[in-house]
Amino acid sequence: MSLTSTLERLSFSHCDDLVDQDFFFLPSLNTLKSLRVSSCHGINGTLCALLPSSLLELTLHECQNLKDLSSLIPNLPGSPPSSQTLPRPPALTHLDVSGCKSLSSKGLDVLPCIPTLRHLRIAFTSITDEATPFVTPLRGLTSLDLTYASLTDKGIPNLASLASLTSLDLGLTSITDESISLLLSYFPYVHTLSLFRCKKVTGKGFAPSLQHSTTLTHNTLTKLDMGHCVQLNDEGVLALSDTLPSLLILDIPGCKEVTRAGLSRLSPSLNSLNLAGCKIARFIVEDSPALSPKNGVFSFQPEGEKECDKEEEEEEEVEVKLLAFLAPLTQLRQLHLHKVTNIHLEELVQYPCARILQSLHLSESQDVNDEGLDFILTLKELRHLHLKDCRKLSLSGLKCLIDLPYLRVLHLPRAKAKACRAVLLPSMDSLRIVGL
Repeated sequence: MSLTSTLERLSFSHCDDLVDQDFFFLPSLNTLKSLRVSSCHGINGTLCALLPSSLLELTLHECQNLKDLSSLIPNLPGSPPSSQTLPRPPALTHLDVSGCKSLSSKGLDVLPCIPTLRHLRIAFTSITDEATPFVTPLRGLTSLDLTYASLTDKGIPNLASLASLTSLDLGLTSITDESISLLLSYFPYVHTLSLFRCKKVTGKGFAPSLQHSTTLTHNTLTKLDMGHCVQLNDEGVLALSDTLPSLLILDIPGCKEVTRAGLSRLSPSLNSLNLAGCKIARFIVEDSPALSPKNGVFSFQPEGEKECDKEEEEEEEVEVKLLAFLAPLTQLRQLHLHKVTNIHLEELVQYPCARILQSLHLSESQDVNDEGLDFILTLKELRHLHLKDCRKLSLSGLKCLIDLPYLRVLHLPRAKAKACRAVLLPSMDSLRIVGL
């Protein structure tokens, strides 16, 4: 039996001399289901005319000479002529052309001819709002990645027909809060939404969505990535928390306008929270019943400024409860506090989530010291612990980690790498991955 009669997956990567004509053998691979061509800069896309009808998944990743996909459908106007008998066009379910920076909006005009598509990645290309009408007919799509597209609010209505979407990535686009409520009304089944580095989004767009919809409850959205949305603030966090009651995973690293005032109303259903780089100690909430988090209105006082009618002891008491927003998060299993300052582990272990916490990221948290590690020992379910560049830790302090029974992944300070390799790691039989 020849290899070509059973081959199902084929992959080429960083083959700079590879050109489309080298794929002359593709029509004979009648069992091929997946073809991946990555970082092969001689590829311009004419190989698509040779794809076997059995193919389901096509990846042309970072092929910088790829300008259009017209060869996917040989009879499409503009397709290059061919002198040989071509196979029936494949009924693709997965198409990934991410990183093909020469691919323009016009180069996607073939998409309406592939109604079988379920997963489409056109991230990091040169497409604009003009490409969205070509996506409109793909009503069966369940995942769509438009990361880094030159997409604005103008192009969002063209996606309204994609009601079956369960995963949508709009990171690094230029959409605003105006599009947020539209997205949630268009896609009732979406469970994963990425708005990573959408610098014009404040989060307030989550608030109006329920007011303008009579059927949508947004109970399906469980994962939201708003990392480095620099305009996301406490009001935005409150809006998304109220609108997304089933949210399980919230990533807001680098959102420096978010404080513990906004975090105090997070959904109790959360099991993963990423606050890396957030300045959660930046403001103090005034102790006024009329301006309490319960009423949804906050007043802020910068740290270092004291009210004349407040005692110093009262201000210190507020600061001690820096992580008080964790109290209602009883289902939390993953917590990222990378580069977060003023973290005291003795406070963390006081909250209910400490009993079930499985992953804790404290990398570059300069307040973590040997004394704090003693409190980590109370986190009996801990599987992943990240302590990279925690410079106040000593080898003697790190030795206490031996008593964590389920620890599988451990990232240690680089300055202690040699000593830990010789003294600490041989005694930790449960470890599977170690980062030094």
